[in-house]
Amino acid sequence: MSKLNIYDPAGDDARSTTGTSARPAKLFIVEDSPTLALYMEQFFRAEGYEILGTRDTAEEALKELDRLSKLCREPDAVLLDIVLAGEMDGVEAARTILQRYQSAVVFLTGIRDVERAVAVQPHAYLSKPFEMHQARAVLEIALQHKRLELELTRKKNELEVLNLTLEQRVRERSEELVRMEREKNAVLSGLKDVVVFSLSPDMEILWTNAPKSMLPDAGRTCVGKSYERLFRSSNGNGCVARQALESCAPAEGELVTRDGRHWFSHCNPLFDRHGRVAKLVQVMMDISERKRSHEEMEKLHFSLAEAHAELMEAYRHTIEGWARALELKDKETEGHSRRVVNMTLELATALGVEGEELSHIEHGAILHDIGKMGVPDYILLKPGELDAEEWNIMRRHPEYAYEWLSSIPYLKPALAIPYCHHERWDGKGYPQGLAGEAIPYAARLFAVVDVWDALISDRPYRKAWPKAKAKAYILEQAGAQFDPAIVEAFFKYDVPRIGMNGASSVRVAAQPSIQALSTPPDL
Repeated sequence: MSKLNIYDPAGDDARSTTGTSARPAKLFIVEDSPTLALYMEQFFRAEGYEILGTRDTAEEALKELDRLSKLCREPDAVLLDIVLAGEMDGVEAARTILQRYQSAVVFLTGIRDVERAVAVQPHAYLSKPFEMHQARAVLEIALQHKRLELELTRKKNELEVLNLTLEQRVRERSEELVRMEREKNAVLSGLKDVVVFSLSPDMEILWTNAPKSMLPDAGRTCVGKSYERLFRSSNGNGCVARQALESCAPAEGELVTRDGRHWFSHCNPLFDRHGRVAKLVQVMMDISERKRSHEEMEKLHFSLAEAHAELMEAYRHTIEGWARALELKDKETEGHSRRVVNMTLELATALGVEGEELSHIEHGAILHDIGKMGVPDYILLKPGELDAEEWNIMRRHPEYAYEWLSSIPYLKPALAIPYCHHERWDGKGYPQGLAGEAIPYAARLFAVVDVWDALISDRPYRKAWPKAKAKAYILEQAGAQFDPAIVEAFFKYDVPRIGMNGASSVRVAAQPSIQALSTPPDL
């Protein structure tokens, strides 16, 4: 015969001390008929149930159940007769049992007792007389009923705990959102130059801290209204938010609102889990003050540039004045400065010199003999050849030039030619005896030009050389007096032509610090 007496207290508090998840169901019998009580005890024990005891009165039964509960031995089911020998009947006993213990109650009752028994809501009924196999089936139903009841109670308790937890989390999250909203409003209210728009994909304003002056047509509130209708850009750059929406990518631009303020606007699209634009967040920064400052800086820069140009022009006239003063003093060099400047610029440009370096070369060429201002007139203007002592004095003019010009920051980069154009490639020149590439490049360029112009020009103590003779001399001195590569370039690019024509094709570009001389005045 199949036995259904294995009790699985899933969801129960597992009062069993067996340590297993399935155990024999424990029964307690309350029956005032000794014969029926004994018969049920024997039957259910034979069926594998554990019988915790039998009693014939409700009072004795409750006392025993209390003792078993303290021992953690509560029965899984109580088979309880309604009509008992003592003062308390089974209905009253059932109320107490159902309140105190987690036991299923099965009433053993007659027809007349059913109405009272229903009010107690027991787990099952056995109407006397009954067959024992019927009793076993009813008992199993009652145990199943109790098991489901306990499981329902457990789930209900868990649900209550979850509800409490959820309520707590919702409360905490709500408080956090309120706090974040307050912080956001506090931050935004403190950032007077920053405006934020939260927009829907339909370009409706969800939230903004924009001032009334920015949206004069909004009325009392702009929330829920069309951003594109309310917002107008006076510079025609279009709507940055619309650009971000249509491109599904961040967009930015500069806008001018109708209140005359300049704004830098940056708009970011936010996407939902399907990749669609769910919201647009546009941050606008007031750059009006920065714009005004920029315009003022531009005006100031322009004014400084004009003042600087005037200063450079003054420098240019000063340099020209020095050169003119020297030519007025030394008539034999009249026109020499203009020719050597032109030829030097032509040669330097042909060799790749440009920009600011070319300007320094031009200034150095103009002032190449400025040191002769310190040479006594009786030596400088002597019609005949100079003696040894006079030559020693004359050879000091590069040092005079260095002493005068090195203290002028504007002209210091141009010192290479006035100071070093009498140095020789072989190291036998003056004033420092430099040799080869130790001689500044500008001075090596100018040395060839200067000697060429001197040879083909009349001097008080000799006539001008024929150009063929002068060319032969220059070529002969390549590698001795002059840099061979520069001598080669001098004739390769036909630089002497400039000396004959008196004008150079080179125009020195004005530098940030120089108002360049393109063609010196005819002295």
